[in-house]
Amino acid sequence: MSNLRLAFLLPLFAGLVACSSGDSGGGDDTNPDTNPGDGGTDQAPIALDFTSEPSGNPIEDLQWTYELSTSALLSQFITFELINAPTGMEIVTNDEGKPEVRWTPTDEHGDEVTVTVRATYDDGTDVLTREQTFVLQVEHVNDKPEIVSEAPLTAVSGSIFQYQVVVDDPDGHVAGAELFYIVTIPTVTTFTG
Repeated sequence: MSNLRLAFLLPLFAGLVACSSGDSGGGDDTNPDTNPGDGGTDQAPIALDFTSEPSGNPIEDLQWTYELSTSALLSQFITFELINAPTGMEIVTNDEGKPEVRWTPTDEHGDEVTVTVRATYDDGTDVLTREQTFVLQVEHVNDKPEIVSEAPLTAVSGSIFQYQVVVDDPDGHVAGAELFYIVTIPTVTTFTG
């Protein structure tokens, strides 16, 4: 009878030992640093890709932003840099702690700019890089012109009053072709003649 009990308990004991050793062997799965290929949530990426895309075109004199993200889950090992960018564009950390491209375009930037952002993953063992290039169409606004000449404050009685207006237009419009003037009758403070 004791042999029968032993024959019955032996396979049961062997199964328990196998399950127990399987649990202890899988303990490394909870440590992504010692087993980066285990499919855990925090692991060194096999490939690095951008998961973000810029949206909307920048408008002159307004801040344009683009929040960056990649396929790497270990974000503390990711750095970003601008490889090709217009003047004034930078990568900063936004209020949510995420990397963000910021830029305020001006008239000097033209109608179109090409931007290249590089992401680098470096955990001290693995180093991966990926670049993203995109083209932005700048939407310009009509900046108000400024009269830079000074009108004379005196006029000769009985004579035609003439004054050549000199205008500085930030948008570079040709005077007389795209600029419109509203002339008002000045108040003459001094008469001579």
